[in-house]
Amino acid sequence: EEETQGHNQTAAPYSGRVLIPDVIRPLCQFLSVKDIKECRLVSKSWNYAATPVLEARTGTMIDLYRQHYPENYPRNDNVEEKVNFRPAKICILIGPHLDDALPPMDRKIFSSLTNLKEIYVNFITQPHSPWQMDLCDKIILTSSPTLVHLRFIYERDLHFPSLGGTVFPKLKELATYHRCLGEPTSDKAVEEIGHAITTGSFPGLEYLEIDASYLCEMSRMEMLQKFPKSLNSLRLYGDLTTTRIESLLKIPHPLKKLEFYMVFLLPNDDREDELPTALYNLLKKHAPTLENLYVDLWILRGQYVWKFPAFPVMKSFEIYHTAKLGKFEFESSPGNFERIGGSVCFPVLEDLCVFTESSNVSDLDEFLPNGCQVVDWVRKVVCLVHTWDHPETRSRKLTRDKIETRLMEIFPNAMREIRLVNI
Repeated sequence: EEETQGHNQTAAPYSGRVLIPDVIRPLCQFLSVKDIKECRLVSKSWNYAATPVLEARTGTMIDLYRQHYPENYPRNDNVEEKVNFRPAKICILIGPHLDDALPPMDRKIFSSLTNLKEIYVNFITQPHSPWQMDLCDKIILTSSPTLVHLRFIYERDLHFPSLGGTVFPKLKELATYHRCLGEPTSDKAVEEIGHAITTGSFPGLEYLEIDASYLCEMSRMEMLQKFPKSLNSLRLYGDLTTTRIESLLKIPHPLKKLEFYMVFLLPNDDREDELPTALYNLLKKHAPTLENLYVDLWILRGQYVWKFPAFPVMKSFEIYHTAKLGKFEFESSPGNFERIGGSVCFPVLEDLCVFTESSNVSDLDEFLPNGCQVVDWVRKVVCLVHTWDHPETRSRKLTRDKIETRLMEIFPNAMREIRLVNI
């Protein structure tokens, strides 16, 4: 009946028997992408109302290299169709240009990509062609008024567009790091990233996801002191040394979220024994404002005592570690450290996640309050215990029951999730 009303796809249809767009769009917000696609097939009015939601939820992948592969490789012939969908989120894949005799892709295909909210640039491998980088930069600059999320993942050599004073007023999140071990090979790209952050191109930047080595280089260039006040979340990748941790103290403004995500503590650090102190000083600086802390440290040698300050506003604490890291202590009063204490260390904690790789399940107690202390304000506890070589773990139920009983005594009001890994 809807289709007989004479409505077209460019005008918002309405009749007494039709769900108006103001109803359909909020409804689609609760559906999966697959279900939204099905809704578009119901009628013109459903298609009209559901398409904007689908565009906002869907990420479109655009290859800038497969179209130029030899004939025996799969070709990417639907780029124009993807662009005409006018997606809000795109992932640009940049790979090797295998034949320089082939012409670059027609830039006119991408002329409609002007209102993107999220751009993810994935440098799959090398070498890259200049036209690929130029086209990618143009897409980013053209979307400067609307862009909210910008992400660069590198194979090794870095590339970051020279923004030339272009302002991205809505940009909230920036991610830039390389997936391979080792140092980046382009100081110029790191400098461009630093300039973009510190010279006003991203005035509303709140979240930065970055390789730790880039920040060390920016520290050498005296850029960290100029980071915007809006920045409140930092996620670190890559390699850290004592000197690099200390350089992070130059970030002037307090953080609400700090993540050491797959961070490797280099074994050739000539100040390795100072690592725990450097980390404590960094956490101490931001402790008054930190609401989320994620710690995933990997070290190849050494057994240390890692000290944590009290976190008066911490809501989520996640720690992943191996048995090689050593012991952990928490500040119960200025200058005094002991095992974790709930009311002092985390007075408003809501979520606790601990992953301990150990041959002894009792090592989990290192992250639980002493004795019979009850922490009734925590709402969620996740424990991942790697206990493959302990005799008790031959009985999965015995081990799980032991942990469950302990958690129930301490966190009576929490949702508890226990994962026993590699048993």
